[in-house]
Amino acid sequence: MALRSNRKWILLLLGVAFVGLVLSSFWMRMVVRVTREGNEALRISDKDYPTLATNAMNGDEGAARKLWGHFEFVVRDKAASYHWERRCAELGNQTMRDDLARLSKKYELISSQIVAFSDKVDKGDIQAAYRLFEYYQFTRSDDGRSYYWLTRAAALGDKRAQESLARFDARLKEQRAK
Repeated sequence: MALRSNRKWILLLLGVAFVGLVLSSFWMRMVVRVTREGNEALRISDKDYPTLATNAMNGDEGAARKLWGHFEFVVRDKAASYHWERRCAELGNQTMRDDLARLSKKYELISSQIVAFSDKVDKGDIQAAYRLFEYYQFTRSDDGRSYYWLTRAAALGDKRAQESLARFDARLKEQRAK
């Protein structure tokens, strides 16, 4: 009798666990779908990009925020995202200022680390090259040096750097063509 009672409880618990598993799988798919759709809502067309970029550079913080969202969540281009985040901060967006301060602390290097990473890059260390790119991009806001280290990381085979560099070069060619 006790065995039969235990079976009922075990079957009930298995049923509840199964329903929980099905529901969690359903909700997980919904979260992924909503996130994907939300990111697509941030997508900027090639046609709208020049106007938004011009507006952002002329002081339109809303345009800069749209560009930041596009590059942060849709394109996932760290360098371009940072550029527009920095522009938002310059135009007075306090949230972006706070985020930049956090990024600056995260990527800060002391001079001995910079020298050590540079030596590692000369020996072919991909991660060191990308780390120097991050330092100059997110802490120093030095576009020239960050571009140099991005190209070094790309030349060493870093996929993230290669993708960022390709997008950057395509935008540069597009701007020069106009």
